[in-house]
Amino acid sequence: MKDRPGLVVAAHGRRGVLEADGRRHPFIPKGRGLRVVCGDRVRFEARAGSEALLVTAIEPRSNALARLHARTRREEVIAANISQLIAVCAPQPEPDPFLLDRYACAAEVLGCRFALVWNKGDLERQVAGSPAELAALGYPLLVTSTLTGDGLDELAGQLAGQTTVLAGQSGVGKSSLVNALFAGTDAAVGELSAATATGTHTTTAVVMYSREPGIRLLDTPGVRQFLPSVRSGQRLDRGFREMHGPAADCRFSNCRHTHEPGCAVRAGVAAGSISARRYASYCQLLATLDDGEPRPAR
Repeated sequence: MKDRPGLVVAAHGRRGVLEADGRRHPFIPKGRGLRVVCGDRVRFEARAGSEALLVTAIEPRSNALARLHARTRREEVIAANISQLIAVCAPQPEPDPFLLDRYACAAEVLGCRFALVWNKGDLERQVAGSPAELAALGYPLLVTSTLTGDGLDELAGQLAGQTTVLAGQSGVGKSSLVNALFAGTDAAVGELSAATATGTHTTTAVVMYSREPGIRLLDTPGVRQFLPSVRSGQRLDRGFREMHGPAADCRFSNCRHTHEPGCAVRAGVAAGSISARRYASYCQLLATLDDGEPRPAR
């Protein structure tokens, strides 16, 4: 039987939901070596006597958002083929500056857009600290409130024409934003529950929501920690945009900006043109990643 193309719109473990011809269908992958994530473009075929489709192949990915397990260094791919990453933060819980830096770093390394949402603007509209610091680097910053509706139209505009991953700490209101932006969100989660034959673990899944004009939003579980996967051959300083220009002026082309003589990045930190806090965040992430090479997902 000839296989057909589809788009994975929800994934949890080895099961999920794919979209084809305007309809959604549960699926399972063919073989244990096939690791399908939300956003994957896949090939599938029907199975006799089963509603679940069989995913036979994954089309080449334009990129893949991945994180590393802090202890094992096992790489976990979260989503594929994304064009934008948006980090949601709020007055409560207090933003984690290192977490926001790591989201921005992941977006830069992937080559996709990065933006911030300051949610719960009804509690505090004035943005300070690390979100404001990142906005000063040129990243878009939107203030929203699902209680008053403020900023939701602007957020929809930021999402238009993009495949966006929505990320952030638990409790910042990501689910409230999704519910405010998309009608029928419960249906998508219900489809995933049916596909996985359980409703107890869908909060650990990644689900894609769609609406006009050309919006595809991937909602991810809230996290306390995020360690981006920066593979061998990729330079970590590419994840910190304020280092791009100065790094080109370092004495050594492979400068890691920690102790090397003639480092223009450290000179920028000393002069105040590069944030000392952001530089400390870079050094912390560099030291963490140096503990071990990423190991591919099994």
